[in-house]
Amino acid sequence: MEPISEDRRSFAMSSDELRRREGAFDRLGLSTIVAFAIASADLFAVHLPVLLAGIVCLATLVVASRVWLAAGNRRYAHTTWDVGDDTLTRIDARSVHEYQLNSIRHAQAKRNTAGVIREIKLSFDDGSAVYVNGLEDTESFWDFLSSRVTRASHVFVREPIDYDHPLFYVALGSVLGASISLIVRFAASAPHLSGHWVYVALAVYSFAVSVYWSRAKPISGRYGLGAITWDRATAAIAFVCFVGSTIAAAML
Repeated sequence: MEPISEDRRSFAMSSDELRRREGAFDRLGLSTIVAFAIASADLFAVHLPVLLAGIVCLATLVVASRVWLAAGNRRYAHTTWDVGDDTLTRIDARSVHEYQLNSIRHAQAKRNTAGVIREIKLSFDDGSAVYVNGLEDTESFWDFLSSRVTRASHVFVREPIDYDHPLFYVALGSVLGASISLIVRFAASAPHLSGHWVYVALAVYSFAVSVYWSRAKPISGRYGLGAITWDRATAAIAFVCFVGSTIAAAML
């Protein structure tokens, strides 16, 4: 955090927080793969080629996501938030976006179980929202911003569990891996019956994701307007999956 003047301050990103996120993803990805392999161990004798292909695909997805996360964090590390008398400015390597403080109608700070602010959500009069997280000094940012935003409501919420615990993402990955194994077992035991309902479920899920991503734009809301392409691409891919799954379900 670097002061610019008495009326304006600049807040930088925390490199420690970005490293924590990468470590959490590593634990999540590795535990998911290991849990899937262990939960499916008895199926290897019958469906060895299929399961090995599944593990390879899952590992490839995890590695590709990890590379994307690291690249995003390198760009995100150079982001700064400037708070002035009338404006809030987000500056990153790709864009500069300015928000009017008098258009903020709701400010919500989310605290973790240790009482530290993890993320701040700012809702605007036009219905859009911006998320601020990963700062070097989020508490000072909140205090300074709150002193400038007087017409907005200010709310604190607390996370119900400790997401920062080293074992949280290991446990989550284990649940995900075991769930994937159960889906594989169900599909293998009743291929004709399960195929139709799998496509129906995928169609419903894909449609929901497409609508949500089109409206909420969660990636650009957290990483700036320069990342809006990712929101649009995610919504488009989800919609294509919806169309394809609907056609596949109708044909079975």
